[in-house]
Amino acid sequence: MKKTLLYMVLLPVAALMVACSDSKVDVNKLDGTWTITEVNGTKIQQENMPFIEFNTSDDKIHGNAGCNIFNSTFSRDNEDVSVIRIAPGTTTMMACPHLET
Repeated sequence: MKKTLLYMVLLPVAALMVACSDSKVDVNKLDGTWTITEVNGTKIQQENMPFIEFNTSDDKIHGNAGCNIFNSTFSRDNEDVSVIRIAPGTTTMMACPHLET
């Protein structure tokens, strides 16, 4: 379940970063908090909106999948400023309402 939550949040973000444009976007422009409003074409409508926060100074990510939080690090590609690789992370395992096991 925890891997599903982590992938549910991180994969769409990674895909968005790759698919948005043909031009290269510097990873540093990701710095800050991003609210996740849609996943795979489905709008998210809940009280605690999921988010992902990039700390580009420390190469860390933090976020909330709507109930559980996650933390990880990322590494940069030396040849392409628009590429990051997200390391396996940690997540809480709270008893969240409305989650399938």
